[in-house]
Amino acid sequence: MSKTRRKFTAEQKFTIVRWQVKGKESHSSIAEQLLILSIQIHQWIAMAADEAEQAFVKKATSERATQGAEAKINEFKEQRIKKLVKCGFKRTK
Repeated sequence: MSKTRRKFTAEQKFTIVRWQVKGKESHSSIAEQLLILSIQIHQWIAMAADEAEQAFVKKATSERATQGAEAKINEFKEQRIKKLVKCGFKRTK
């Protein structure tokens, strides 16, 4: 008689990983409650750690993009001010 393979959703995996990382229970205790192998929890934690690193990379990239956009806006403003000054407008703060 074969067992049907259980599938955990991403939310369930995240909850289990968060539960363990917060230190509330050990891998083996959680695995015993869920009737899964402890190594499975280890694998999910490793996967979460890999993805967490990517979350920081994306944030750093978006911050650089924001800074780049702000630099372009400031450059455009300066060019516009120079054109207006050439046309006879006085520059004020």
